[in-house]
Amino acid sequence: MRAIAAATLLLMSACHGGSDKYRQQPDVPLRNSLLGKIIRAAKPTIIKDLHAENNGSEFHVDDSVRSMLAVPLVTKGKPLGILCLYGGKRRCFDADDERLLGSLGRAAAMAIENARSHRRMLAAEEALRSAEKFSMLGELAAGLAHEIRNPLTTIKMLFSSMSLQQKFLAESQQVVEIVNKQINRLETI
Repeated sequence: MRAIAAATLLLMSACHGGSDKYRQQPDVPLRNSLLGKIIRAAKPTIIKDLHAENNGSEFHVDDSVRSMLAVPLVTKGKPLGILCLYGGKRRCFDADDERLLGSLGRAAAMAIENARSHRRMLAAEEALRSAEKFSMLGELAAGLAHEIRNPLTTIKMLFSSMSLQQKFLAESQQVVEIVNKQINRLETI
């Protein structure tokens, strides 16, 4: 089971064995629950009689189950979830089981944290690539504007000089005004 929503609920993430009813049970609240107490204690816990401890109210436990070994998955002081191993009527867990599952739980918590860190790193890299693309696009636009304005300035100066020196017919004067207006518009780009 893994913790969700700022560690207020546990939901089933993976399950091997168990009845359909167990696998399809609703999310388990952490507050004042057996699993919540185990997670807050942050250490592996053996429950010899799970039915007596659970009272059947917190989460569904199959009738064939007697005991439980639960290991909180904690990394950097944050609960990620809980790894539960259930034993049948003739199976009681011992200190060796607790050490073994505790080691597996620590390794699983580190693997989950590493996967999350990797996902965050990939997202940051993608954001950086996107920012670099926008930066390059801005540089390209600035370079293009510069390349347009340099010859445009020359064209404007020469055309202004030419239009002042020459007398145009009335119909040609209208064309001169249109060209001046378009040159001024291009300068605003």
